[in-house]
Amino acid sequence: MDLETIITGLVFLALCILPVIYVQRKQKAKKKKLIKEFTSLAQHRQITISQHDFWQPDYAIGIDTVNKKLLYTRKKEGNEQLIVVDLQDLKQCRVNNLYRDANGSRTIDLIELSLVFANAKTPEKKLEFYNREVNLNFNDELLLAQTWENIINSSSAVTAKAKDRYAVNGS
Repeated sequence: MDLETIITGLVFLALCILPVIYVQRKQKAKKKKLIKEFTSLAQHRQITISQHDFWQPDYAIGIDTVNKKLLYTRKKEGNEQLIVVDLQDLKQCRVNNLYRDANGSRTIDLIELSLVFANAKTPEKKLEFYNREVNLNFNDELLLAQTWENIINSSSAVTAKAKDRYAVNGS
């Protein structure tokens, strides 16, 4: 091999590797920014996030296992939805998976967590994980929703204590 071939090979290698490194750094910086913004939102509400997840560019969920709080955010066209739930008031969490079957394939339209409160007078809260009308790119949202259903239901706050507290008080 001559020097000219080696230099040409190295230039082409650099042209292939540099964009990958650039994209990875941008994604890492974006994730850091999301974590910082989400943590800041939590701190303003005296919530310390111990576990969190981000998906798509606009969704985030986190839990404070000490204070039994759940924080959920969704940004949509400049409008931010922020939901804080006291898990001590929660009776149950379940995944709603709305889909339709057509031509032998299943199309998922909506995935959400439905939060049912021990006090029957408190309406259910729905936390959207995927909406086909908003984003056609479906990834692991169903698995993520099921994971958070388990996290919330296994939380020590979602126990018979919360259910019994409202039954005894009659509220």
